[in-house]
Amino acid sequence: MTAAGAWRRALPLAALALVLPLPALAAQLDIELTGIENDHGLVRVAVCTPATFTTKHCPFTGAAPAKGGSVVVSVPDIPPGRYAVQAYHDEDGNGRLRKGLFGLPAEAIGFSRDARVRLGAPSFDEAAIDVVEPSTATRLRLRHLGP
Repeated sequence: MTAAGAWRRALPLAALALVLPLPALAAQLDIELTGIENDHGLVRVAVCTPATFTTKHCPFTGAAPAKGGSVVVSVPDIPPGRYAVQAYHDEDGNGRLRKGLFGLPAEAIGFSRDARVRLGAPSFDEAAIDVVEPSTATRLRLRHLGP
């Protein structure tokens, strides 16, 4: 076969490769939550971008039944990148973080990198983690802010 013949055969395959969609890059984030005090309700996690951190609009979420001690929640199909995780123990199962006196969370909360709550939520940078393919694991502790 001549060089020209080889090119004629390879050209349609090369053109096909250009028009076929490439597989989307996605990772799974496995989040181990510790400090769970009882088996009531669910533990809920949200994987957030800088623009959505500490809001209800984080693009990736997951939940698992609470189990005293620790639970792993896996969140699939996250594009690789930098994110922060916010989590809480939804003891009453109502899907909302219950608040108590002065608007402080009445349910245990936590953030990736165990970023601490001081006079407000931690900054995105304090809680940021890198999510890479094929999977990333992280751990955070849930804590009660009140007495």
